Amino acid sequence: MPKKKTVRRFALVEKEILYSRSWATLTDSAKVVYLHLKGEFDGSNGDRLKLPYSQMKAIMGNATYWRGIKSLEQAGFIDVVFHGGIPERGLDGYEKKKPNIYKISAGWRLKEKTLQEYQNEFDAKKKRRAYRELVEASLKT
Repeated sequence: MPKKKTVRRFALVEKEILYSRSWATLTDSAKVVYLHLKGEFDGSNGDRLKLPYSQMKAIMGNATYWRGIKSLEQAGFIDVVFHGGIPERGLDGYEKKKPNIYKISAGWRLKEKTLQEYQNEFDAKKKRRAYRELVEASLKT
């Protein structure tokens, strides 16, 4: 009898994100929310990810969850595709709120300096230092 295949779910986080300054500035709770949001990807939902607070309440409080979501938005790691909270009557007659739908974003990259920008800054500092030394040497003579 063939073994049943089990689907293992995981959250892929690129090294580029882990070593970025934007990631370093996030709170631990925001990082946990991000990992759980990435874990919601199953291949069929594309870039439309749902992570309602009801899934996270065993891990963190309501205010902590929403601060994490807000800081991920501000840092450019996620975008809100659909704002939920709109009540919808289900088949059972009870009203249920629709959850927010998020999309993983690369907007954080826009806030990062490129290697070339760092090199240009370094070169500019070297040139200013060399000019300052030249001026000081000419004033001494």
